[in-house]
Amino acid sequence: MADPSEFETELAIVRRGGRRRVIIALACVVVLAVIGGVLITALGPADKRPEEVHTASTLNIREKPAPRPVSEPAGKPAEERPRDVKGTPPVNVAKPAEKKTAEDRPPVKKTTVPPGMEHDFGFVEPEAKREVVLAIPNPSPRRVSILKVRTGCPCVKAAALSGWFAPEEPLAVRLTFVAPKKPQQYAKRLYVETDDPERRLSWVLVKADVGLPLATDPRSLDFGNVRPGTTKPATVTILNRGKKAVRLLYSTSSLRGCVLTVPSHPIPPGGEFALLVALSAASAGPKTATFDIATDAPTQQSFRVTVKFQVPPSDPGI
Repeated sequence: MADPSEFETELAIVRRGGRRRVIIALACVVVLAVIGGVLITALGPADKRPEEVHTASTLNIREKPAPRPVSEPAGKPAEERPRDVKGTPPVNVAKPAEKKTAEDRPPVKKTTVPPGMEHDFGFVEPEAKREVVLAIPNPSPRRVSILKVRTGCPCVKAAALSGWFAPEEPLAVRLTFVAPKKPQQYAKRLYVETDDPERRLSWVLVKADVGLPLATDPRSLDFGNVRPGTTKPATVTILNRGKKAVRLLYSTSSLRGCVLTVPSHPIPPGGEFALLVALSAASAGPKTATFDIATDAPTQQSFRVTVKFQVPPSDPGI
Protein backbone atom coordinates (compact mmCIF):
# COMPACT_ATOMS: atom_id res chain seq x y z
CA MET A 1 0.00 0.00 0.00
CA ALA A 2 1.36 3.40 -1.09
CA ASP A 3 2.25 6.02 1.35
CA PRO A 4 -0.24 8.87 1.40
CA SER A 5 2.48 11.45 1.76
CA GLU A 6 4.05 10.37 -1.48
CA PHE A 7 0.72 10.68 -3.28
CA GLU A 8 0.28 14.22 -2.06
CA THR A 9 3.80 15.07 -3.18
CA GLU A 10 3.14 13.89 -6.71
CA LEU A 11 -0.14 15.73 -6.87
CA ALA A 12 1.58 18.97 -5.89
CA ILE A 13 4.18 18.45 -8.61
CA VAL A 14 1.42 17.97 -11.23
CA ARG A 15 -0.36 21.11 -10.14
CA ARG A 16 2.83 23.17 -10.42
CA GLY A 17 3.43 21.89 -13.98
CA GLY A 18 -0.10 22.81 -15.09
CA ARG A 19 0.29 26.31 -13.84
CA ARG A 20 3.53 26.77 -15.72
CA ARG A 21 1.92 25.61 -18.97
CA VAL A 22 -0.94 28.08 -18.54
CA ILE A 23 1.45 30.96 -17.88
CA ILE A 24 3.58 30.07 -20.89
CA ALA A 25 0.45 29.87 -23.14
CA LEU A 26 -0.77 33.28 -21.97
CA ALA A 27 2.64 34.81 -22.57
CA CYS A 28 2.64 33.44 -26.13
CA VAL A 29 -0.79 34.91 -26.79
CA VAL A 30 0.32 38.34 -25.54
CA VAL A 31 3.48 38.28 -27.66
CA LEU A 32 1.50 37.30 -30.78
CA ALA A 33 -1.04 40.08 -30.16
CA VAL A 34 1.72 42.69 -29.83
CA ILE A 35 3.44 41.50 -33.02
CA GLY A 36 0.14 41.58 -34.93
CA GLY A 37 -0.61 45.14 -33.79
CA VAL A 38 2.81 46.35 -34.86
CA LEU A 39 2.37 44.81 -38.31
CA ILE A 40 -1.11 46.32 -38.79
CA THR A 41 0.15 49.77 -37.77
CA ALA A 42 3.15 49.56 -40.08
CA LEU A 43 1.30 48.38 -43.16
CA GLY A 44 -2.09 50.03 -42.64
CA PRO A 45 -5.14 49.73 -44.99
CA ALA A 46 -4.58 50.28 -48.67
CA ASP A 47 -7.00 53.25 -48.99
CA LYS A 48 -5.28 55.20 -46.20
CA ARG A 49 -1.78 55.05 -47.57
CA PRO A 50 -0.36 58.48 -48.58
CA GLU A 51 -0.75 59.21 -52.24
CA GLU A 52 2.32 59.71 -54.30
CA VAL A 53 2.75 63.20 -55.71
CA HIS A 54 3.78 63.15 -59.31
CA THR A 55 5.33 66.27 -60.77
CA ALA A 56 6.18 67.04 -64.34
CA SER A 57 9.79 66.06 -63.67
CA THR A 58 8.87 62.62 -62.24
CA LEU A 59 6.48 61.87 -65.08
CA ASN A 60 8.87 63.27 -67.69
CA ILE A 61 6.23 65.69 -69.04
CA ARG A 62 7.20 69.06 -70.56
CA GLU A 63 5.65 72.04 -68.82
CA LYS A 64 3.71 74.57 -70.85
CA PRO A 65 5.61 77.78 -71.48
CA ALA A 66 4.42 80.96 -69.75
CA PRO A 67 2.08 83.08 -71.88
CA ARG A 68 3.68 85.95 -73.69
CA PRO A 69 2.82 89.52 -72.69
CA VAL A 70 -0.12 91.07 -74.50
CA SER A 71 1.14 93.38 -77.19
CA GLU A 72 -0.39 96.53 -78.59
CA PRO A 73 -3.20 96.22 -81.18
CA ALA A 74 -2.18 95.22 -84.67
CA GLY A 75 -1.41 97.99 -87.09
CA LYS A 76 0.85 99.98 -84.77
CA PRO A 77 4.55 99.75 -85.69
CA ALA A 78 6.72 97.85 -83.21
CA GLU A 79 9.13 100.75 -82.89
CA GLU A 80 6.31 103.01 -81.64
CA ARG A 81 5.16 100.64 -78.93
CA PRO A 82 6.35 101.46 -75.39
CA ARG A 83 8.93 98.97 -74.18
CA ASP A 84 10.39 98.15 -70.82
CA VAL A 85 14.05 97.92 -69.87
CA LYS A 86 14.52 94.46 -71.37
CA GLY A 87 13.00 95.51 -74.68
CA THR A 88 9.74 93.51 -74.43
CA PRO A 89 6.37 95.23 -74.74
CA PRO A 90 4.82 95.92 -71.29
CA VAL A 91 1.55 94.29 -70.28
CA ASN A 92 -1.56 96.51 -70.26
CA VAL A 93 0.19 99.87 -70.14
CA ALA A 94 -2.25 102.46 -68.74
CA LYS A 95 -2.35 105.67 -70.69
CA PRO A 96 -2.62 108.95 -68.75
CA ALA A 97 -6.09 110.46 -68.79
CA GLU A 98 -6.43 113.34 -71.18
CA LYS A 99 -7.69 116.56 -69.68
CA LYS A 100 -10.83 117.76 -71.38
CA THR A 101 -11.28 121.43 -72.00
CA ALA A 102 -14.54 123.31 -71.62
CA GLU A 103 -15.16 122.92 -75.37
CA ASP A 104 -14.79 119.11 -75.19
CA ARG A 105 -17.16 118.59 -72.25
CA PRO A 106 -20.84 117.94 -72.95
CA PRO A 107 -23.09 120.89 -72.14
CA VAL A 108 -24.76 120.77 -68.72
CA LYS A 109 -28.51 121.25 -68.74
CA LYS A 110 -29.36 124.07 -66.36
CA THR A 111 -32.68 124.36 -64.57
CA THR A 112 -33.86 127.92 -64.72
CA VAL A 113 -35.87 129.05 -61.72
CA PRO A 114 -38.65 131.36 -62.96
CA PRO A 115 -38.89 134.81 -61.47
CA GLY A 116 -40.70 134.61 -58.15
CA MET A 117 -43.30 136.81 -56.61
CA GLU A 118 -43.17 138.84 -53.42
CA HIS A 119 -45.49 139.26 -50.48
CA ASP A 120 -44.82 142.04 -47.98
CA PHE A 121 -46.62 141.93 -44.64
CA GLY A 122 -45.45 145.45 -43.90
CA PHE A 123 -45.15 146.38 -40.26
CA VAL A 124 -45.56 143.45 -37.86
CA GLU A 125 -45.13 143.54 -34.10
CA PRO A 126 -42.55 141.04 -32.73
CA GLU A 127 -44.08 137.56 -32.22
CA ALA A 128 -47.29 138.63 -33.93
CA LYS A 129 -49.08 136.17 -36.24
CA ARG A 130 -50.21 136.85 -39.81
CA GLU A 131 -51.97 134.59 -42.31
CA VAL A 132 -52.56 134.99 -46.03
CA VAL A 133 -53.52 132.81 -49.02
CA LEU A 134 -51.06 133.25 -51.88
CA ALA A 135 -52.04 132.77 -55.51
CA ILE A 136 -48.87 131.74 -57.31
CA PRO A 137 -49.04 132.07 -61.12
CA ASN A 138 -49.35 128.75 -62.96
CA PRO A 139 -48.77 129.01 -66.74
CA SER A 140 -48.80 125.23 -67.26
CA PRO A 141 -51.25 123.89 -69.91
CA ARG A 142 -51.68 120.65 -67.92
CA ARG A 143 -53.04 119.70 -64.53
CA VAL A 144 -50.46 120.41 -61.80
CA SER A 145 -49.97 118.96 -58.33
CA ILE A 146 -47.89 120.49 -55.55
CA LEU A 147 -45.32 117.95 -54.34
CA LYS A 148 -43.64 119.91 -51.58
CA VAL A 149 -43.64 123.34 -49.94
CA ARG A 150 -40.37 124.38 -48.29
CA THR A 151 -39.56 127.46 -46.23
CA GLY A 152 -36.24 129.01 -45.33
CA CYS A 153 -37.24 129.80 -41.75
CA PRO A 154 -39.29 128.16 -38.96
CA CYS A 155 -41.20 131.45 -38.71
CA VAL A 156 -43.05 130.56 -41.94
CA LYS A 157 -45.46 127.65 -42.36
CA ALA A 158 -47.19 126.89 -45.67
CA ALA A 159 -49.49 124.26 -47.13
CA ALA A 160 -51.28 123.78 -50.45
CA LEU A 161 -55.06 124.27 -50.37
CA SER A 162 -55.68 121.55 -52.97
CA GLY A 163 -54.13 118.30 -54.15
CA TRP A 164 -54.11 119.44 -57.79
CA PHE A 165 -54.83 122.53 -59.87
CA ALA A 166 -56.37 122.87 -63.31
CA PRO A 167 -54.35 124.17 -66.29
CA GLU A 168 -53.34 127.82 -65.74
CA GLU A 169 -55.12 127.87 -62.39
CA PRO A 170 -53.09 129.79 -59.76
CA LEU A 171 -51.48 127.62 -57.09
CA ALA A 172 -53.25 128.44 -53.83
CA VAL A 173 -50.96 128.17 -50.80
CA ARG A 174 -51.91 129.15 -47.26
CA LEU A 175 -49.05 131.03 -45.57
CA THR A 176 -48.74 131.50 -41.81
CA PHE A 177 -46.10 133.91 -40.52
CA VAL A 178 -45.08 134.30 -36.88
CA ALA A 179 -42.74 137.26 -36.52
CA PRO A 180 -39.44 136.70 -34.69
CA LYS A 181 -38.70 138.43 -31.39
CA LYS A 182 -35.84 140.58 -32.68
CA PRO A 183 -36.71 143.74 -34.66
CA GLN A 184 -35.48 143.39 -38.24
CA GLN A 185 -36.25 143.74 -41.90
CA TYR A 186 -37.39 140.17 -42.49
CA ALA A 187 -36.94 138.56 -45.95
CA LYS A 188 -37.05 134.78 -46.55
CA ARG A 189 -38.05 132.61 -49.50
CA LEU A 190 -40.90 130.12 -49.72
CA TYR A 191 -40.31 127.36 -52.31
CA VAL A 192 -43.16 125.50 -54.04
CA GLU A 193 -42.24 122.29 -55.90
CA THR A 194 -44.69 120.86 -58.46
CA ASP A 195 -44.83 117.92 -60.89
CA ASP A 196 -44.80 120.25 -63.90
CA PRO A 197 -41.73 119.21 -65.96
CA GLU A 198 -41.45 122.68 -67.47
CA ARG A 199 -41.58 124.53 -64.15
CA ARG A 200 -40.59 122.39 -61.22
CA LEU A 201 -39.88 125.14 -58.73
CA SER A 202 -41.45 128.48 -57.91
CA TRP A 203 -40.63 130.76 -55.04
CA VAL A 204 -42.19 133.60 -53.07
CA LEU A 205 -40.18 136.20 -51.18
CA VAL A 206 -41.84 136.83 -47.80
CA LYS A 207 -40.98 140.23 -46.33
CA ALA A 208 -41.90 142.09 -43.17
CA ASP A 209 -40.75 145.04 -41.07
CA VAL A 210 -40.65 143.36 -37.67
CA GLY A 211 -40.80 145.93 -34.85
CA LEU A 212 -39.84 148.78 -37.24
CA PRO A 213 -42.73 151.26 -37.27
CA LEU A 214 -41.19 153.97 -39.49
CA ALA A 215 -41.15 153.76 -43.29
CA THR A 216 -41.12 156.08 -46.28
CA ASP A 217 -43.91 156.34 -48.83
CA PRO A 218 -42.95 155.42 -51.47
CA ARG A 219 -40.00 153.24 -50.43
CA SER A 220 -37.91 154.19 -53.49
CA LEU A 221 -37.37 157.94 -53.89
CA ASP A 222 -36.11 159.40 -57.17
CA PHE A 223 -36.39 163.18 -57.64
CA GLY A 224 -35.23 163.35 -61.26
CA ASN A 225 -32.94 166.16 -62.49
CA VAL A 226 -31.31 168.84 -60.38
CA ARG A 227 -29.44 171.54 -62.26
CA PRO A 228 -25.81 171.94 -61.14
CA GLY A 229 -25.19 174.79 -58.73
CA THR A 230 -28.88 175.01 -57.78
CA THR A 231 -30.97 173.68 -54.89
CA LYS A 232 -34.15 171.75 -55.48
CA PRO A 233 -36.73 171.45 -52.68
CA ALA A 234 -38.55 168.16 -52.23
CA THR A 235 -40.63 166.33 -49.63
CA VAL A 236 -40.30 162.87 -48.10
CA THR A 237 -43.36 161.33 -46.44
CA ILE A 238 -42.63 159.38 -43.24
CA LEU A 239 -45.21 156.88 -41.94
CA ASN A 240 -45.61 155.77 -38.34
CA ARG A 241 -47.25 152.31 -38.50
CA GLY A 242 -46.77 151.56 -34.82
CA LYS A 243 -49.05 151.97 -31.81
CA LYS A 244 -47.01 154.73 -30.16
CA ALA A 245 -45.94 158.23 -31.17
CA VAL A 246 -42.36 158.54 -32.47
CA ARG A 247 -40.21 161.66 -32.30
CA LEU A 248 -37.49 162.35 -34.90
CA LEU A 249 -34.43 163.83 -33.15
CA TYR A 250 -31.95 164.85 -35.89
CA SER A 251 -30.58 163.75 -39.27
CA THR A 252 -27.20 163.41 -40.98
CA SER A 253 -26.46 163.41 -44.73
CA SER A 254 -23.93 161.45 -46.80
CA LEU A 255 -23.84 164.04 -49.62
CA ARG A 256 -22.65 167.56 -49.08
CA GLY A 257 -25.23 170.17 -49.97
CA CYS A 258 -28.22 167.87 -49.32
CA VAL A 259 -30.17 168.57 -46.12
CA LEU A 260 -33.24 166.92 -44.54
CA THR A 261 -35.18 168.92 -41.92
CA VAL A 262 -36.87 166.99 -39.09
CA PRO A 263 -40.05 168.26 -37.36
CA SER A 264 -40.10 169.41 -33.77
CA HIS A 265 -43.24 167.47 -32.84
CA PRO A 266 -43.71 163.66 -32.77
CA ILE A 267 -45.47 161.64 -35.44
CA PRO A 268 -48.67 160.14 -33.94
CA PRO A 269 -49.53 156.41 -34.22
CA GLY A 270 -50.83 155.66 -37.71
CA GLY A 271 -49.90 159.18 -38.82
CA GLU A 272 -47.48 160.57 -41.38
CA PHE A 273 -45.37 163.65 -41.88
CA ALA A 274 -43.83 165.29 -44.95
CA LEU A 275 -40.15 166.13 -44.41
CA LEU A 276 -38.48 168.90 -46.42
CA VAL A 277 -35.38 167.95 -48.41
CA ALA A 278 -32.97 170.34 -50.13
CA LEU A 279 -30.97 168.68 -52.94
CA SER A 280 -27.95 170.26 -54.59
CA ALA A 281 -24.72 169.13 -56.24
CA ALA A 282 -21.88 170.89 -58.02
CA SER A 283 -20.79 168.13 -60.41
CA ALA A 284 -22.80 166.35 -63.08
CA GLY A 285 -23.85 162.68 -62.96
CA PRO A 286 -26.14 160.39 -60.97
CA LYS A 287 -26.29 161.15 -57.25
CA THR A 288 -27.45 159.27 -54.17
CA ALA A 289 -28.04 161.01 -50.85
CA THR A 290 -28.46 158.93 -47.69
CA PHE A 291 -30.07 160.52 -44.62
CA ASP A 292 -29.78 158.77 -41.24
CA ILE A 293 -32.48 159.95 -38.83
CA ALA A 294 -32.22 159.37 -35.08
CA THR A 295 -35.53 158.59 -33.29
CA ASP A 296 -36.81 157.85 -29.78
CA ALA A 297 -38.47 154.56 -30.84
CA PRO A 298 -37.05 151.76 -28.64
CA THR A 299 -37.12 149.20 -31.48
CA GLN A 300 -35.99 151.59 -34.26
CA GLN A 301 -33.53 154.11 -32.88
CA SER A 302 -32.21 154.94 -36.34
CA PHE A 303 -34.07 155.28 -39.61
CA ARG A 304 -32.51 155.67 -43.07
CA VAL A 305 -33.91 157.56 -46.06
CA THR A 306 -32.23 157.21 -49.46
CA VAL A 307 -32.85 159.73 -52.23
CA LYS A 308 -31.63 159.51 -55.84
CA PHE A 309 -31.40 162.29 -58.40
CA GLN A 310 -29.53 163.21 -61.58
CA VAL A 311 -27.38 166.25 -62.20
CA PRO A 312 -27.18 166.92 -65.97
CA PRO A 313 -24.10 168.51 -67.57
CA SER A 314 -24.15 172.29 -67.50
CA ASP A 315 -24.83 174.12 -70.76
CA PRO A 316 -21.63 176.04 -71.73
CA GLY A 317 -23.75 178.63 -73.59
CA ILE A 318 -25.54 179.74 -70.44
